[in-house]
Amino acid sequence: MHQYPQVLIFPFPAQGHVNSMLKLAELLALASLTVTFLSSKYNHECLVCHIDILSHFTQYPGFKFETIPDGLPQDHPLVGLAIGDMFESLELITHLRIVS
Repeated sequence: MHQYPQVLIFPFPAQGHVNSMLKLAELLALASLTVTFLSSKYNHECLVCHIDILSHFTQYPGFKFETIPDGLPQDHPLVGLAIGDMFESLELITHLRIVS
């Protein structure tokens, strides 16, 4: 049984980065790669709310979305200067050392 290469895409949690990486994910899926798109729960909900993202990507059988919690309180602003807090929180949740 032939297995296709697998790719995990985890974009920086800002809208421009998410959109660009989503386009890259689609191109990789077109090339028959198995793609997992990992995003914060907040960004995933924005994508689902504003774009028919889930039905669009069902045409790629090896494509799936996964989410991780933002790690911030519900009343915390998730835009603007507060993005640094979300970035630190995601780093703690995923146990990744992210260097900008």
